[in-house]
Amino acid sequence: MSIYDARDPGWYQAGPPRPEGGALVLTRHADVTEAGRIERAGGLDGSLETLAAGLGRDPGQVHWLFWFAWARRPGSAVYQEMRALLTPALREATEAAAWTARAAAREVAAGWDAKADVVALARGVTSRIAAGLTGIPEADARPLIAEVLRSSARPAETMFDREPDETAGYLAEWMDRAGPGAAGLAGAVIAARDAGRLAQRDAEAMLFGALAASWETTSTATALMLLYLAETGFEPSLAGSVTRAEVIEETLRLGCPFPRDWLIALTPAFVGGTELQPGTRVERRWAAASRDDLFGPDPGRFRPGRGAAARHRAFGTGPHACLGAPLARAVMNGVLQGVSARLAGAVPAEVELATGMVDGPSRAVLTLRRGP
Repeated sequence: MSIYDARDPGWYQAGPPRPEGGALVLTRHADVTEAGRIERAGGLDGSLETLAAGLGRDPGQVHWLFWFAWARRPGSAVYQEMRALLTPALREATEAAAWTARAAAREVAAGWDAKADVVALARGVTSRIAAGLTGIPEADARPLIAEVLRSSARPAETMFDREPDETAGYLAEWMDRAGPGAAGLAGAVIAARDAGRLAQRDAEAMLFGALAASWETTSTATALMLLYLAETGFEPSLAGSVTRAEVIEETLRLGCPFPRDWLIALTPAFVGGTELQPGTRVERRWAAASRDDLFGPDPGRFRPGRGAAARHRAFGTGPHACLGAPLARAVMNGVLQGVSARLAGAVPAEVELATGMVDGPSRAVLTLRRGP
């Protein structure tokens, strides 16, 4: 299996809108962008409430990873409260992320000998970042991270098949112990809960969602970046004509760890020449759209320096676009600064790719070059 394709390679190909699995699938860059414009105008909606109604399901059964700010109806009180709490926390975490990631990456790399496990590296670094953002200490977050790992391996279609677990109870107990004096986002969320601005479930889900997004998707993108660089050669990829920012954007374009989302049409609309009627389910495949021909020749290969790479849709578009994009970029930049010299000449040795809610390597070990 190619390191570029965790799924069947055909899943990533861009083309005209097509029906599949009861939804209209959008794979071209122009079509997913147009869907974002319609979503901002109110013609499409990807909120939890609308998706549940469109599928005839109970939103109370949604899995934890989907019950977060981006999944709530734009303009609703809970959506606004979550954004108001998350925005300053993300800004503060982003300011420190590059330095923290660089120092943590160097610390891990110092222990490497002949092999380098870049998935373990990425997860170790991002666990610190996630702890700083959420205010949940790494030791306390371990049971929650175990649930993130388990959940991320599930097919995304199981979002309304929530299985009983102890995560909610554990997090609720931790929140009560920590109280509003907790660090980071946790303190603000607990205070909002105590003031009645957030329901208990929303408060728990917000912290769990922030932990999941800042840890799993960012660690996946970071590991993919190092794996892509090893496959193509660190020295040519990081030559003077290619910047770290270009490496990061090309990784996000090609890797796109969170590969798709869903919308429900609320009003008649046209996308890619196809008419949408109210109630139509729309699936946007970000990963395919980011491999559109507009990105130049051979868009399914890693080639830092593509002029159009920054136009990828790895972080989505519209009202549910990822608020944590600057944080993810800062972490990737810090890791790249911290280990690029150590990984010069490294080549992939053991790679296992996994699909689910998040696509990427579950294991990626590089063989290091010995000597100067």
